[in-house]
Order: sequence, then C-alpha cells, then structure tokens
Amino acid sequence: MQKLYLMGFVQKQSHWFLAGLFVMSMVISIPYEDFRRHRKTIYVVNILLLLVVLSPLGHSAKGATRWIDLGAFKLQPSEFAKIFIIITFADFLSRREGKLKTFKDLIPCFVHVGVPMLLILKQPDLGTTLVFVAIMFGMLYVASPNTKLIGGLFLGGWTTAIGWVCTL
Repeated sequence: MQKLYLMGFVQKQSHWFLAGLFVMSMVISIPYEDFRRHRKTIYVVNILLLLVVLSPLGHSAKGATRWIDLGAFKLQPSEFAKIFIIITFADFLSRREGKLKTFKDLIPCFVHVGVPMLLILKQPDLGTTLVFVAIMFGMLYVASPNTKLIGGLFLGGWTTAIGWVCTL
C-alpha cells in the first residue's frame, strides 16, 4: 500500500515538474522589456489575485485563506506575488533613479510594496509578508544612493519588531 502511494506521489510530482519546465521555457522566451511595458497590468493582476483569495472564492485550511480553488489544483497567489512585486518594483525604482534621497521620497516605494503585502498579511501569511520586507529593503539598498537612510529604516524596523514581540 505504501509503495502504491509513493508511486502516485512520484508520478504527480513528475507531471508538475514537466509543467514547470514548460512554463519556465515560455517565460524565458519573453524579452524582459515586455515585462516593463506591462508593469501596470502585472501589478493590477497581482492585486486582483490577492483580493480573490480574500473573497468567498478563496479556499481556507487550518485558519488561513491563501488559495484559490481551480478544481484540478489550488493556486496560491502570494507565491506569484513575490515574482510580480520584484518585476514591478524594479521598474518602479528604475523610474526614480537618483531621486530616493529622503524619507519622503521613499513613501511611494512603501505604498507600492505595502498594498500587496497588507493583502497577504490579511490571509494571514506572516512568512510571505517578511519575504516582501526583505525584497523591498534589498531592492531599496541597491537602488538608493542614501544607504544610511535605508540602514536606519531597517534598524528602526527591527528595533520596533523586537520591542513589539517582547511585549507580547
């Protein structure tokens, strides 16, 4: 019985592996400039998928609503959101090259990443939310000429988080 279950699992994983290779080859064939042209559409699709999860169409398990049930499989939009936010945030930052010098200049960056991040936190998915924080600060560190500002924000965020956790 155990062997039969294991073979079914291996077969299922093999199918998904081949599907992943196919999708990867399709994405690789797209010139990266096309992603830049469609940045607004990618961002809107990202937000819409995350909103669908929070609607009655979202699938819940163990107290979390993170999936969209598509019949044959369940889609977890927060996994795609990581890739989508990297693509759109890279374009967002490149359009502000040399202009990220003060905290006020960084507020639109926080809003750009914060909207999908808050939707993911609402699911609740703290792990993916923390990945978003790491993505945002990593990309800001590379994009901003003011590393003291980014470092100060990062340090302040960690201090606040640790203080908050210690009061629980």
